[in-house]
Amino acid sequence: MTAICFYKRAQTVLDGILAARIPPFSEALRARGYSAISVARHASAAQHFVAWVLDAGVAPDAIDDAVVDGFACHTCANRADQAQGFSPAYMGRVRAFVRYLREARIVVRPVVPTAPGAFRVAAFQDWLRVRRAVSDETIRTHTFKLRTLLAVLGSDPAACDAAGIRRTIITIAETSSRFHTRNLVVTLRHYLRFLAERGECSVHIVEAIPVLSARGTDTLPRHLEPDRVEALIAACDPATSAGKRDRAVLLLLARLGLRSGDIVAMRLDAVAWDEGSLRVCGKGRREVKLPLPQDVGDALFDYLQNARPEVASDQLFLRTIPPFVPLASSPAVAHIVKRALQRAGITDAPSCGAHMLRHSAATGMLRAGATMESIAAILRHRSVETTNIYARVDIGMLGKIAQPWPGATSC
Repeated sequence: MTAICFYKRAQTVLDGILAARIPPFSEALRARGYSAISVARHASAAQHFVAWVLDAGVAPDAIDDAVVDGFACHTCANRADQAQGFSPAYMGRVRAFVRYLREARIVVRPVVPTAPGAFRVAAFQDWLRVRRAVSDETIRTHTFKLRTLLAVLGSDPAACDAAGIRRTIITIAETSSRFHTRNLVVTLRHYLRFLAERGECSVHIVEAIPVLSARGTDTLPRHLEPDRVEALIAACDPATSAGKRDRAVLLLLARLGLRSGDIVAMRLDAVAWDEGSLRVCGKGRREVKLPLPQDVGDALFDYLQNARPEVASDQLFLRTIPPFVPLASSPAVAHIVKRALQRAGITDAPSCGAHMLRHSAATGMLRAGATMESIAAILRHRSVETTNIYARVDIGMLGKIAQPWPGATSC
């Protein structure tokens, strides 16, 4: 697979089962909304890859990631194509063609050896979905963290004991942030409860896990002042599809304090236009109705009528460039916030994530005179104790009500 490739785009005639899949691959791209130029570039990259595979004598059912990597670093007589071959964009087109071949069962994905305890991890995923009613994204997050824990704890539940669990947490805490350690502890607690229900460990071993706080008592919620939140929203260009979508997303985050996962999971039927409400399904799959502010409703209507691509998916928010697929995960929403901060010229924001706007919404409601109970209802907190962190967000207000120390001069 290191031979020189003499592929010429205009001169090479291809045949065989791989070459026959290039036209359907192009049609599939057109159906997903790719432009004519993008389709042509993908087809050209696919032709180059097929020519190299045929010249190297690689059978279709032997194509795997190693073969694709070999193509990426091969020597090509056509200098232009060789330069493109090292481009991530060019290789992205090649990998898109290989994924298409796998979906069409032309290329057989290599069998990955099953990791120790993989069957138990799969059962843990089902348990989270059925018993804990968590979202698929949260299940993926717990699975990722569980693999980190199993690398330290081992995959044999019988080997788990209180001392080993404490050693594991201490080892992780020494090299990780408090927030990261706390998240791993949450996953570990879920996993041990799952094992206890299956009878694979003692029900009392969960008590060996220490309770860690993700936030220090001297830490204030990260938020933006109201004028900067408005500048962030105003930075969206209402003349573009991306601007209409981003404005609607930012208003949902800033006015209703939604989580990024709420944005990703939102469906077309979530908005009840006749009664001015929004249905949100949050943590634990608890569904609630929230009032829909006028500016949020206007932004959503503008996006749906003038910017959202017409696709079969019923998810509300989609990518604005082909392929027009739903936003993949929470980081996609965080990226919308980050780009809005850059457009607004806000360089000293306390955070670049979507949760910053949730904190900003809560802080704004508190300063407007809302009670803790009403803020907890809007944010969908299960306990008002969680909402109480916002009671210490306004230093100016606290200074006015602070009592002087006995014997000291009043401030």
